[in-house]
Amino acid sequence: MAKKSKAIRITEEIDRLYDELEKYQEKCKHKSGTKLYTADTGNWCKQDDSHTVRFECDICLKIWTVDSDNPAYTDPENKFREIKK
Repeated sequence: MAKKSKAIRITEEIDRLYDELEKYQEKCKHKSGTKLYTADTGNWCKQDDSHTVRFECDICLKIWTVDSDNPAYTDPENKFREIKK
């Protein structure tokens, strides 16, 4: 059996670390971070307008976006600092 190339071993290690990071982020309580309110308005069709919040956790570095139609759009405990673009 041929020996794995260094590139393959590195790629496998990266994949393993991404899996580990994903599990860590799933367990994180996201107790602090930043939030950025964004909007895409002025579209010809008002139904295409959207308002979102981009959250980033300081602890696990997870980044996610929530649409304004989602109840998670708000930050009721005010755990995230608002940043301005």
